Amino acid sequence: MRNSVSDHIKLNTKISELRLLCNNEINNGKTIVIVEGLSDQKLYNKYFDDQKVKIFKTNTCAWIPEIIMKTNTDSSFNHKIIAIKDSDFDRLTNVSNIDNLFLTDTHDWETMCLKYAESELTNNIYSEHSIPSTEDIFNTVIEHIEFLSYIRFFNEKSIIKDRGLLGINLDIKNFSLFYNGNSNIDQSDCLNSLKNVANNATYTHFPTEREILNFISRNKID
Repeated sequence: MRNSVSDHIKLNTKISELRLLCNNEINNGKTIVIVEGLSDQKLYNKYFDDQKVKIFKTNTCAWIPEIIMKTNTDSSFNHKIIAIKDSDFDRLTNVSNIDNLFLTDTHDWETMCLKYAESELTNNIYSEHSIPSTEDIFNTVIEHIEFLSYIRFFNEKSIIKDRGLLGINLDIKNFSLFYNGNSNIDQSDCLNSLKNVANNATYTHFPTEREILNFISRNKID
């Protein structure tokens, strides 16, 4: 969703950067893979041969569907661009499929690493980031952060999609304010921490704890 002239300019700038990348002779014969951010770029670099693939990061997931729809229909890109995006809540909110846009199997690549903990690549990532690899870590973490996950789902479905409002900012810097790593997050502390992020406190549509709990009861995910 574009909310300002500035957003349109930034989107068009990304498309222009992609066009320059495609036209650079050093990338002749390469497929351009669009990803969201630096962590995604580092991960997917482990999968792809840099002699055949060039990875391009947008620094946001919001523009990826629009970018790939543009490159799909613009012959100057010569059908050499694909994109990989965190699925987030796209499947739950029935977002339409887009050609050449691939979604992660789970919510994002981080949870994929947790779910497929026995793969060689995942074990290498665990080692790189000093993460203990255990068989039940995926289910444990998912259970602990369930309330925050539903806040993100509420933001995507009830605020942005259903009401067409500007979503709340979920860029939390310090999870230790409401999560100790050993038990479920504190619901009140979680919402209070979110309310202190950016302009969230000024939004009349910022959810209450009761709203989130009601949303969970209506949208329970197994």
